[in-house]
Amino acid sequence: MRRITSHLLLAMFLVGAASGFFVSVTGWWGLQKASHHLTRLQADIATLPTASADIDTIATNAATTVAAAMADNGLALRLLLSMSLLATVFFCVIAALTYRQSSAKQRQAVELEKRHRLFRILFEGTNEGVILMTADRLVDCNQAALKLFGAASVEELRCLVPGSSNSAIDTDTETDGHGARCCAGLRPRIMAAAAAPGIHAFEWTLQAPDAMPVFIEMTVQSALVGDETVIQLNLRDITSRKHAEASMRLANQVFDNSLEGIAITDAQGDIVKVNKAFSAITGYEAQEVIGHNPRLLNSGRHPASFYKEMWRMVNETGKWQGEVWNRRKNGEVFPEWLNISRIADEHGQLANYVGVFSDISEVKLAEERLLRQTYYDTLTDLPNRTLFTQRLQQEVTARRADPASGGVGLLLLDLDRFKVINESIGHEHGDNLLRQVAHRLRRTLREADTIARIGGDEFALLIPDLRDAEHAAPLARKLIEALREPFIVNAHQLHVSGSIGITLHPADAADAETLLKNVDVALYHAKALGGGRFEFFTHDRHGMALGRLHMEIGLRVAMERNELKLVYQPQRHIFSGEMAGVEALVRWHEPRLGMVSPGDFIPLAEESGLIVLIGEWILRQACAQAQQWLAAGFPTRVAVNVSPRQFHDGDLANLVAAVLQECRLPAHLLELELTESILMQNIEQTLAILDRLHAMGVKIAIDDFGTGYSSLSYLKRLPIDVLKIDQSFVRDIADDPDDRAIVSAIIGLAHSLQMDVIAEGVETEAQLAFLRERQCGIMQGYLFSRPVGGDEVLRLLRTQCLAA
Repeated sequence: MRRITSHLLLAMFLVGAASGFFVSVTGWWGLQKASHHLTRLQADIATLPTASADIDTIATNAATTVAAAMADNGLALRLLLSMSLLATVFFCVIAALTYRQSSAKQRQAVELEKRHRLFRILFEGTNEGVILMTADRLVDCNQAALKLFGAASVEELRCLVPGSSNSAIDTDTETDGHGARCCAGLRPRIMAAAAAPGIHAFEWTLQAPDAMPVFIEMTVQSALVGDETVIQLNLRDITSRKHAEASMRLANQVFDNSLEGIAITDAQGDIVKVNKAFSAITGYEAQEVIGHNPRLLNSGRHPASFYKEMWRMVNETGKWQGEVWNRRKNGEVFPEWLNISRIADEHGQLANYVGVFSDISEVKLAEERLLRQTYYDTLTDLPNRTLFTQRLQQEVTARRADPASGGVGLLLLDLDRFKVINESIGHEHGDNLLRQVAHRLRRTLREADTIARIGGDEFALLIPDLRDAEHAAPLARKLIEALREPFIVNAHQLHVSGSIGITLHPADAADAETLLKNVDVALYHAKALGGGRFEFFTHDRHGMALGRLHMEIGLRVAMERNELKLVYQPQRHIFSGEMAGVEALVRWHEPRLGMVSPGDFIPLAEESGLIVLIGEWILRQACAQAQQWLAAGFPTRVAVNVSPRQFHDGDLANLVAAVLQECRLPAHLLELELTESILMQNIEQTLAILDRLHAMGVKIAIDDFGTGYSSLSYLKRLPIDVLKIDQSFVRDIADDPDDRAIVSAIIGLAHSLQMDVIAEGVETEAQLAFLRERQCGIMQGYLFSRPVGGDEVLRLLRTQCLAA
């Protein structure tokens, strides 16, 4: 365009010059023609005749005028020609100068256009944002700047200058209407940096509510262009760098604050960096290990082949992890869990090794404790059932592989009446007794033998190389004799006996599971024979054990099938002969077994926990029967036995209150019989329960008094109403002075404490006479009545009423 303009200007100058020339030539030509005519006129005047004076005068004047006109015309012609020539020269010169100047400007314009295009290429092509502005206007910006600010056009950045209606930057609002990133306070910072001499740089954060923040590094410099100052802003997106720096800071913090020790080595394996945890675990400071090989921690516990295999795995797979024993600076050897990783550079070449380890000393101790808890009894420190079973299985497997190696003996020892002792003296002292028993039994055995506590008061013994019963019997006698020596517990001498069951491998069974079943059967038979003895397993006794199992299964459904029933043994006032009350006794008629003795199924119910449900059933049935007697006009107290498990495991007081309310039975017509062992266990809890029962009006009786371990001070604190003398003392009072003395003492104690006393098992007149002589108030036994049904009790009450 500029080239066309330049040529057009030149053409105009040339046309103007030509036009002036033609005008001048035309004027000259006209004057020339006039001069020619004047010349002809002059010639014609000269030919006029000179007739008169007027004509002469006229001719003279005309000639003069024409001459003057011709002279003037000639001068004008010459002047016009000169001026035309001069104008033409001037026009040509001007045209030449104008053309030259236009060509120069054209060349400058082309150069400026090239430079402008290059500038725009650089301006738009750079990855850095560039903004050009003055104090009062935004000159220009590139696309990188718009992208950084999240603006769609330059107009959205006009807010960098005052008076703008847009608000992408330096506004009180978070974003403008176009969603650009806001940055309040940016313009004052820019202007302050521009006012100072030199180049200034600072960092800024651009934030939009719906996007991640953008971190920029802004360089500000100003320059005077003409009469105004132009500010150049160079914006560099440093978000990635910031994130990298944050990641590096985080990595450094993790490195320094990690609880795991970290060591970094170079490709040659020399340590270049360690963290604080490394020093804390190993005892070596960083300056003591940097430049050294980690083998300075070698404990010497691992062979060279271990490390060779470890480094082979690291170099082949890039990592290895496992347990390593190393040595601290103080010489202490400790276990650690070590992870080694191989680090390559950007070219895939080995650059570093990183080792991360943690001190697992506490973990090892915890594992040992857990292993101890898993395989050992915490009370006696003996192997438990799990470890014992494993060792038994190992022995059986070894004997199966080598039958000539001999047999294995399995003994199961159970303390007799330990439950009574434990409940009498308390669990803490019971535990002390068990520890003493374990120590004494362990002292009796060989190192090769295994003794384990596999239950509350059960100890299993594994005797390798026990050939037959002849060799097992002496060992069993030795164990029983070891228990005969009294134990000192809480300043008391306790005499404990034990029952032992014995089974042999391979004579009795070929596998561990069957051996354990067999020895349990043998133990049960030893206890059934009275305890304090040992018995060998025989196959007929196995049948007895199966019967016991069937009995337990049957007992679980006995209540549902109405196989249980209550009978009542009347109690009689010795002096008046009147019925004082009854004791409720449970009976079980099993369809296949017939009538099952309470001595058989009650202990089984205690062991299995069924006694709690059976006890609740007995309580409800007894109270319901007493209500029937009351409704018939015969208020009769009914005594119900409470088992230890029912007393401590259930909420007995609430149960009794609910049953009494349900049956509408006055509380004074219910008597609960408890054993001494129940009362002596957890005395504070027992006292609280008994106080609640006593507050209701329920009578409390101690059953089988004198057979257990009791404290007279506790007896005074407890709300006891009745003492029942056990039939074992009553049986021989006619002949045995010791029994007579014990019974007399119990009666005297009851009278002193204002308690009623009942003698159980009275079957002869001699027994009755002695009790009457000692002022015993109430008797119970076959001499008066056997246990009978509820209807029979009602008949006895009516008969008594008629007799009165």
